[in-house]
Amino acid sequence: EIEGIDADLSKELAKELGATLEIVETSFGTFIADLQADKCDIGMFGVGATLQRAQAVAFSHPYLKTSIYAVVKKDGPIKTWADVDKPGIRVVTTLGSYIEPFMRDYLKNAEFSAIAPPATREGELMANRADVVMTDYPTAIKVGDEFDWAAIVEPDEKLRITPYAYVVPQGDQIWLNYVNLFVDTIKLDGRLETYAEKNKLGPIVAP
Repeated sequence: EIEGIDADLSKELAKELGATLEIVETSFGTFIADLQADKCDIGMFGVGATLQRAQAVAFSHPYLKTSIYAVVKKDGPIKTWADVDKPGIRVVTTLGSYIEPFMRDYLKNAEFSAIAPPATREGELMANRADVVMTDYPTAIKVGDEFDWAAIVEPDEKLRITPYAYVVPQGDQIWLNYVNLFVDTIKLDGRLETYAEKNKLGPIVAP
C-alpha cells in the first residue's frame, strides 16, 4: 500500500466523493500524457505547479511549497552546498521533474544527468554512480529517514521555491472547482496540517 501525504489525502478525496479510489501508476515524465489520455482523473503525487506545465494541464490551489535540497552520502565528498557545483561532482535528479531544467541552468561545473525509471536517483547514489541527488523537501526527508547513509544538504538560499498542487485535465472547470474546494476545506478543517505533520511535512504547508 502506498504511503505519504498524498496517499492519505487521496483517500480523503475519495471519501468526500463517495468514490472507490483507484491508483494509476504514472511518472513525472508521463503524467501529462496520462491525464490527457483519460487514464486518470487527477494527479496527486507532489506535482510542482510550473508555468510550463500549466500550458497543458490545470492545477489546483497549492497545498505544499518546497525549495530544492541535496541528498548525499555521509561519507561522500559533499559536506556543504559550496561543494556541489565543482568539476568531477556528479549530480542527478528525476527525468521530467521541475528540478531538471532548473539544475541544467544552475550548475556550471558539476556533471548533471536526469534519471529515468526503472533507475532511481537513490540507486545511482548508493551505487556510487552519483555524488548528489537534487530533490525536494518531502523526498529529502523520506530518504534521510529510510537510509542511515543519507545526509541532507540545504542550499545557502532558497532555490526554485515551487508550489505543489493537484493536477487535472484542462477544460473541466467543474472538476477543478471541486478539487480547489477540497484543498481549501482540508486547510480550514485541519486535515492538511494533520497529515502534513504525520508525514513530517509541517514546515512546507502552503498558506
